[in-house]
Amino acid sequence: MLAQEADDVAPYIEEEISEAILTPLGWRAEGRAQRPVKVKGGVLADQVGYGKTAITLGLIDCTHNKIKKEFGAKGRVSGHIAVKATLVIVPPHLTRQWNSEVQKFTGKNRFKVVVITTVSNLNSTTIEDIKEADIVIIASNIFKSNVYLENLELLAAAGELPAKEGRHFNAQLDKSLENLSAQVDRLQDEGSEAVLAAMKEGREKVVAEARANAEAQSKRLKGKKYREAAEKIEQAAKKAKPGTDRIKSSPPSSPQSAASSPKHTVEVVIEVKPGHPAYEKLKNGKTPSDDALPMRKRRTAAKAIVISDDDEPQSGSDYEQHEEADEASPPPEPKSKRPLSGKGLKRKRIIDSDEEFSAEETDSDEPPPATSDDESVIDIPSRPIGKSKKFSRKGSSSSAATSADEDAMSVDEVPMKGKKGKATKAKDEDRPNKRQKRTDSDPWKLGSKAVKRDWTQMQAPPMELFHFARKVIDEYTYLDGKIHSLITRLSADRKWVLSGTPPIHDFAALKTIAAFLNLHLGVDDDGEGQSVEVKKRRREQTAVEKFHSFREVHTLEWHAHRHGVGQGFLDQFVRQNIAEIDEIPWTEKIECITLPAAERAIYLELDHHLRALDMTIKRGKKTESDREKRLAQSLGDSKSAEEALLKRCSHFDLETSNENAMKACDVIVKERQKQLDDCKSELLKAIKEGVKREKKLGDVGQESMFNEYIRVCRTEGVDDQEATEVVRGILDEAGAASAKVKGRNQDVQLAEKIKAAVWEHRERTHDIRRLTKEMVGRIRSLRYFTVVRDLQKTVTQRPSISCPSCGRENIPVEEAAVLSSCGHMGCRTCVRSSAEQEECVYAASGACKSAARVLNVVLADTLGEDDVERDGRGKHFGMKLEKVIQLIKKQPKEDRILVFVQFPDLMKKVAEAFKYHKIPFLEIRGTAHQKSKNLEEFQNNSKERVLLLNVMDESASGANLTSANHAIFLSPLLAPSQEIYTACETQAVGRLVRYGQTKHVFVWRFLTANTIDEEIYEERKKAMQS
Repeated sequence: MLAQEADDVAPYIEEEISEAILTPLGWRAEGRAQRPVKVKGGVLADQVGYGKTAITLGLIDCTHNKIKKEFGAKGRVSGHIAVKATLVIVPPHLTRQWNSEVQKFTGKNRFKVVVITTVSNLNSTTIEDIKEADIVIIASNIFKSNVYLENLELLAAAGELPAKEGRHFNAQLDKSLENLSAQVDRLQDEGSEAVLAAMKEGREKVVAEARANAEAQSKRLKGKKYREAAEKIEQAAKKAKPGTDRIKSSPPSSPQSAASSPKHTVEVVIEVKPGHPAYEKLKNGKTPSDDALPMRKRRTAAKAIVISDDDEPQSGSDYEQHEEADEASPPPEPKSKRPLSGKGLKRKRIIDSDEEFSAEETDSDEPPPATSDDESVIDIPSRPIGKSKKFSRKGSSSSAATSADEDAMSVDEVPMKGKKGKATKAKDEDRPNKRQKRTDSDPWKLGSKAVKRDWTQMQAPPMELFHFARKVIDEYTYLDGKIHSLITRLSADRKWVLSGTPPIHDFAALKTIAAFLNLHLGVDDDGEGQSVEVKKRRREQTAVEKFHSFREVHTLEWHAHRHGVGQGFLDQFVRQNIAEIDEIPWTEKIECITLPAAERAIYLELDHHLRALDMTIKRGKKTESDREKRLAQSLGDSKSAEEALLKRCSHFDLETSNENAMKACDVIVKERQKQLDDCKSELLKAIKEGVKREKKLGDVGQESMFNEYIRVCRTEGVDDQEATEVVRGILDEAGAASAKVKGRNQDVQLAEKIKAAVWEHRERTHDIRRLTKEMVGRIRSLRYFTVVRDLQKTVTQRPSISCPSCGRENIPVEEAAVLSSCGHMGCRTCVRSSAEQEECVYAASGACKSAARVLNVVLADTLGEDDVERDGRGKHFGMKLEKVIQLIKKQPKEDRILVFVQFPDLMKKVAEAFKYHKIPFLEIRGTAHQKSKNLEEFQNNSKERVLLLNVMDESASGANLTSANHAIFLSPLLAPSQEIYTACETQAVGRLVRYGQTKHVFVWRFLTANTIDEEIYEERKKAMQS
């Protein structure tokens, strides 16, 4: 690490390659651009438990005097405040641990440490505190705090930062940081008052830019759309002419005549061109030669223009409204000037919102030139000021806010009334008001006497103000979104990132590391990276970039070279020491859980339902159909089928508060019956609409797909006898009779309108078929679940079992089997032989044509028998959770336990079970202060001896939890890749198995037998062994 921070460290060579291929000749040419980049720092990737914190503190201690000397001789850094401190960015739950480690390894008074856990801590911190500090420890989640971001954007005065992460946020952040650098220099050179003035000026500039952007044409229209938009605008202009709106020729000296006009009218310079609207524009509240205008005239114009700024939160418009009200008070006249009124305005506004069309206007800040002979002036009728205010406040989609130095009027800025507008106004109006209050409170205390005397007394300084001697990022792999954008842009001489499980499985993963060192490894390529990363990249691509991704296909040589570049990066910047912790004894134990009958039935019901969809069901969008909503109900809060099944292995029902599994079974039957009834109703409605469309279309020369559907359903059925009877009943109820098939005539010429109707009819028939398929699946699911519950009843209540294939009657449960694919029963021999032929046991009779597989065969005696005394009475949390609770209670009182759970909703159920069974526990949740406090309490032998952790997030990493000696994994980890699975599990086990552990460690894995638990665990275990 000392070598990486040396002044003579070797530079890293960034490079980019462009290639061209002449395939017929087998030639390939490449062009290469290179540049050396000097980077002090690297990646400390020592294994979990090796002591990365201690090594980092050793580096800080070793170089302390050298850095102090460098800082003294360095002088001022342009755009930043140079400080000698090392900035340590840590997960929020580790702030106290890092502070205690500093005291432990370096002594109590060796370094001055500033710990910033929350934004309130930062608000009370001054620039002087940061300058005098040796180590600054800050929680990473502060960088995504709305308060922090709002303070940053207000201080920079470069516009509001977007609410969502991504390229737009990064671009605006770069702009804000550029302005912030100028503010830092201004603060040091001119003082806090100059900074406040620049903030005010910056806000006004943002408002002006926002107005210019709103007035600019946002989309180019061509062909038919352009003609339609132009005609509507022309009609709007014509409707605005009658009555008091009149157009007159204007001589070149129009400003003089305007000044001497007895009436207070707004005179607007427009071009008279066909297809363009009459629009107006004033700059700075003046006419073209503003020197000739009296002051009274300007004040009247400024007050008359009342423009809603609700839709421009980024413009900082609240400030401008207050300033304008102070600077231009309303005159006593009862009338004021308004833009073109009436239907013309409304029509024009609709065009702008729907077609994104607006007239081209100049964005220049200079006053408009004097009118020429081919220009005209419009006198705008005046209206009462009160009405003007009311009208503008109702608007919700106005363009931009006015400023004290610039007033503009345009027909584009007239608000459009409507539900959407009101909603937008209600949402956006609140935010600027909050910003107004924040600025008035002046969190930086720039207006205070102390800061005016000494700028280092400024409070709540963003970290972007400083240039640190060193930047250390702990557990960087968990940083993403806005936090990643801000942290990678912090300025420092030396940069270090720490992680025991760095992602190095492909080139795209290496790029995530290089970003923290401000290195460019290479361009993005869609062929690299995990699917999630690629999807995110594609979402943010422009149309041109998407086109080039298809146009430019890289060769194998290009990719091979990229791997060489990646390896060179690892060789130069990444080091990993092996943690020699073999002497720490630890044992892994597998606890296999057998579900009771009711829980087994609930799991099998969901398993059958999801496997019928080939495990492809995913969480849909908000605009999903009723069918998709019904399918998504089976997922609950899960994002995938695998996640839903994993949760079902741990608890029988996360969504409701059923006391036990037997009651949950009754609820499931009612819910599935309701969903089936909903599906039938929707199918009936769709078929009735199809019958109407069919009658309306008449003869189109061939049998429609809808008639074909009716014919097939009536003659062949839908592959299930029970479902076929239901479908035929629905067809009868809808009046859908089979049409006689006539000789097809393909030569019938249809009008375009008829063709479109035929196509629409065809698409709707596809929806009907999907609904029919869903209904068949639901009938089979309900049949299967009902059969399973019947078989789980006590011996006296079980139904008699017969086999349709061999004809046996009253088959014992020990010799019976059920097909999970359709719910039909028979003897084991016949059911298995049918499944081997991929058909149902009822296939010979034609009652069921469901495709079956051997894995669909469920032996009846494996379903268990209801134990009413245990499972039917009282409150139960499922067999797996109760086994976990029993294990915890069996451990000695001096032993401490970590429980790792992957999903938040399952974690709530685990916490509920612990509370019910009176097991004290702690969770790493809440604010950064609460997280670090709970972690510290557990480390210091709190009365709670159980700590509940989410195995997939940062709470399961970084912490030193050697006080615990038991780790319980409630279920196997569901990870998108083997690398992520290994990394998360390594981090989790590494909380206990590390230096400082004095007890024997036990790692408990709870797996539910014959479920997805075993499938995932075995699959991952084989991959790790190979």
